[in-house]
Amino acid sequence: MSGSVITFYSYKGGVGRSFALANIGVLLARWGFRVLCIDFDLEAPGLAHFFGSVEQEPDTKDWLRRAPGLVELVTDFKRDSASPLAWRDHVRRLEHPALGGISLMKAGRADGRYTQRLRRLNWKSLYRSGLGNALEKMFDELREEFDYVLIDARTGITDFSGIITAQLPDVLAFLFTANEQSLDGSVEVARRAAKARNSLALDRSRLLLLPIPARFEAQFEHKIAAAWRDRFAIELEEFYRGWAGVKDSAARLVQATTIPYVPYWTFGERLSVVEDESSEPSGINYSLETLAALLAHRLGQTALMLESRDEYVAAARRIALGRGQPRTDVFLSYHHANTFAAEGMRQALSRRGLSVFMDRYDLPAGEPSETALHSAIEASDHMLVLVGESTRERRWQEFEIRTFQRQAATDERPRFIVPVLLDGTPPSAIPNVLRHTRSVTVGLDFDTAAAQVVDMLRPTQMAAEFRTRRRCYISFDAAHDLWRVQQVRNMGRIEAQPLLDRGDWDEILRRGDRSIATWIEDNMRAKECLVVLVGAETAGRKWVRFEIERAWRAGLGILAVHIHNLKDREGRPSKKGTNPLEDLIVDGEAVKGVAYDPPFSDSAAVYGYIQENVGQWISDAVEASRLRRRNAQREELGEP
Repeated sequence: MSGSVITFYSYKGGVGRSFALANIGVLLARWGFRVLCIDFDLEAPGLAHFFGSVEQEPDTKDWLRRAPGLVELVTDFKRDSASPLAWRDHVRRLEHPALGGISLMKAGRADGRYTQRLRRLNWKSLYRSGLGNALEKMFDELREEFDYVLIDARTGITDFSGIITAQLPDVLAFLFTANEQSLDGSVEVARRAAKARNSLALDRSRLLLLPIPARFEAQFEHKIAAAWRDRFAIELEEFYRGWAGVKDSAARLVQATTIPYVPYWTFGERLSVVEDESSEPSGINYSLETLAALLAHRLGQTALMLESRDEYVAAARRIALGRGQPRTDVFLSYHHANTFAAEGMRQALSRRGLSVFMDRYDLPAGEPSETALHSAIEASDHMLVLVGESTRERRWQEFEIRTFQRQAATDERPRFIVPVLLDGTPPSAIPNVLRHTRSVTVGLDFDTAAAQVVDMLRPTQMAAEFRTRRRCYISFDAAHDLWRVQQVRNMGRIEAQPLLDRGDWDEILRRGDRSIATWIEDNMRAKECLVVLVGAETAGRKWVRFEIERAWRAGLGILAVHIHNLKDREGRPSKKGTNPLEDLIVDGEAVKGVAYDPPFSDSAAVYGYIQENVGQWISDAVEASRLRRRNAQREELGEP
């Protein structure tokens, strides 16, 4: 999945922009994301000071003071504009454990000649020499290397501000304080950046705009603070509508994304998330965590953020856990009076190739802490609850069950919990919250019970499927095929856009064609493939054609799958529809994409065929799109 570029901008200084960027970057890195911070505030660089506030190894200290950075990188381009920007020579991973492995590109070498080197850079001339294209290629590489690239932008309006506010980022996070100049100036720059982005010749997704009220005093001047919040909600609503849910109020979004004024952190360049591990609602780290989670969710799931902020942050952490970090198939929850049975189940499941978390092996000796158990549950795909007479008395087991259920409710991937009833234990011993779930009974034949569990969960297969889910946009005829599309989405091979309920979709329709186009463009952002699920009338749908054209211009892989033989809610198949990719021309070029037609009429057989093959179909389509882009680049450069 391609990384995101977020520019942190402020119209005026003194808003805590660099402080916010550095701390949010550290949080994302600690959660397991690959993060790069770039100091583009060339006139007043200082990002390195925040990371220098943490005790570093001698060689890192020396790098922070003496190593070259962005200014030297651009100076090299000035000398040789034909060569790619060698950005790797100017990036360093900071290994201090408290920083989570965050990487940094400094503004430049901090010596007496820095200002002189900076003044020699004529940005307009450099742009005419091809710097814009060189930066585009560099940031394409950065998106492949990092999950998040955070740019610390220069205050005000500069010669190169358009590059870092409009051309390069996916998100423009603009910070401002509660005064006229700061708010009005930031809003105006945000609007100009959005307009400039739309006028670019590059085919790029719409720029998302994230307003962040900063250093906001609400502890004492309650009436004034409330008045300013009301004003923020009115003047910033246009920006929230670009990414928030249609039912999310601007007033609540303002409150959720505000960084409070805490005088202690205005002295020096320090990292609050490193020096203070607390995250109280009234503290500054609470808001920084919320903003980091918002970026981790790519400005999505905002309803969850407003209704259950802690679960929203926890779900953001689990996104990173799912990006290649080790996971456990099954978390084993049991009372220690039933350790013999737990050990038998652990061994039986392990013989079937499943990884099992069991506290006596995987937690330090002694009473486990809630934090340690919470982390272990986050890293587990499913939970097995051993139910004996003692289960009713076990506080920790109740905590584990409720923690897992809260997490599963906010995760996109399916996670299941299965009660295992120990022989001789009455069903009434099953906790009330699990009474509705299917259970397994076990005596001394642990292998048979383990086989039943594997049949129910298939955790190894499911974990593998969901670790390799492809980020796709599904195009379909909502009026006739929604039930069939839900079946494909539930196969677990595709991570797709949300399928709106009728009320939310009607709300978008009432806003007109531009609102629909905007929703499609936003949800197609960061996807790698378009999957058109073809029913009887899909090819004739206006917005299906729009989605295909948009995906083709964006360079996504494209494929079609005929789903007419999947049964609908009433248990009926449909008629085979026309392939919407056939004979379709976009910008004078024929759209190329394979249309797959499962060779079965039985709905169950069609389902199994699509589930087994769609992952490979997507991989083939993505690879074809890469070859297409590569060939286009060669033609542009005049290469054979």
